[in-house]
Amino acid sequence: MILPKTNTGQNYSDLISAKVYNKIPEHLLNSNVTISNNEDILSQIQKRKVLRVGYNTDYIPFNFLNKKGDLVGYNIQMAYELAIFLNCPKIEFIPVQLNSLDKLLNDRICDIIMTAVSITPERISNMMFSSSYIMQTIALIVKDHRKKEFSKLEEIKKIKGLKIAYLPGDALVPIAHRIFPNAEFIEIYNLDTFFEEDMVDAYIITAEQGFAWVLLYPYYTVSMFKPNDNLTIPLAYPIAKHGGESFCLLLNTWIDMNKTNGLLRKSYEYWIMGEKEPDSLPKRWSVLRNILHVAQ
Repeated sequence: MILPKTNTGQNYSDLISAKVYNKIPEHLLNSNVTISNNEDILSQIQKRKVLRVGYNTDYIPFNFLNKKGDLVGYNIQMAYELAIFLNCPKIEFIPVQLNSLDKLLNDRICDIIMTAVSITPERISNMMFSSSYIMQTIALIVKDHRKKEFSKLEEIKKIKGLKIAYLPGDALVPIAHRIFPNAEFIEIYNLDTFFEEDMVDAYIITAEQGFAWVLLYPYYTVSMFKPNDNLTIPLAYPIAKHGGESFCLLLNTWIDMNKTNGLLRKSYEYWIMGEKEPDSLPKRWSVLRNILHVAQ
């Protein structure tokens, strides 16, 4: 998958210059910030003309590297859209881990985190959040042949020695503890470990992310176990706790605008549902077009 074009038919790369770091750059770690951590974030962005965005490639389809090694995904597209909205010509993409988001934001290493971050009471006490841009459903990834075994919550709870994997800092873990009180939870450091080592029964994830991962690992499936009423979580964009009031107000306006103009819906259909293709990709082979020569 690649980034689609903008709504005016342009390439994002022609409008915004982007630098993708694979580790936090030294100049940000060692910059004994002369700027007060209470200084207005929006003013800082406008002054430096660079938007610093935190990303994490474990969160397909929100952030990931495509076959060419390009950083793409739902929230990468949104980062470009935000830079355009801010009239900011450059983005720096900075890798983050979920267990250190508040430090990276409050130390002003990142202006905003644009990966799959859910709102939790603990996070709200350490960071400021935009309004929610999407709701996700809690699910499990399991081996394909065990899908029936994991289809009902009451049956899952009966599994002896149930082991569930999770990534450090994942906000789903406290919820999962309540849903599966008798399970053993095992921390892993990347999802490849779960798929490549037969060490646990399931991985806790949201359905929207899970369906993207099982495309890469077809011997696995997503279990949206029943009942799952009220097992939805909102995703939003976190920013620093102090100095972010004007930036947060702008983000909320920008999110509302993109809900109204249909951009969030189109991005959801493309990145998460796989229903749309960007104009820059060749059309998929089809009987109608390639055999019967009927225009589509």
